[in-house]
Amino acid sequence: MTLTDFQRELCDTSPFDFTDLRALYVNCTLKPSPELSHTQGLVDVSVAIMEANGVGVDQFRAVDHALAAGVYPDMREHGAVSDEWPALYERVQAADMLVVAPLTCPHCGARGSLVLNYGPESTAEEADVLLALAEPRHPPDPGVAPE
Repeated sequence: MTLTDFQRELCDTSPFDFTDLRALYVNCTLKPSPELSHTQGLVDVSVAIMEANGVGVDQFRAVDHALAAGVYPDMREHGAVSDEWPALYERVQAADMLVVAPLTCPHCGARGSLVLNYGPESTAEEADVLLALAEPRHPPDPGVAPE
């Protein structure tokens, strides 16, 4: 990622030393790697700025990992077939900053994250939500900026 001249100037002239800090980015796009993701594009800009300021950066896309839904640190102990959260949590603990990048829909401008079960563990309500998400949406009015 190439920074703009202005972004580069701000980084180069910063009087602050961030070299002892680490940031972890959790990209909540729905697109698995290496698919093109608008959210990844935003993360890339932020990562470039962090790195230009000496911050150590780690990142992952949540969708690339088997994250079991639940309230326990390791859902395998409570019946889940797999749960990669314990290993990812070690990366969270090692970071000074946690940056959660929610998805941004390029069609309607909606932002946020949605966590649902799918497959044999999903409820009828979750299946209805997933089906509704698959319905085509109208693109936003180009004259109206998303909130």
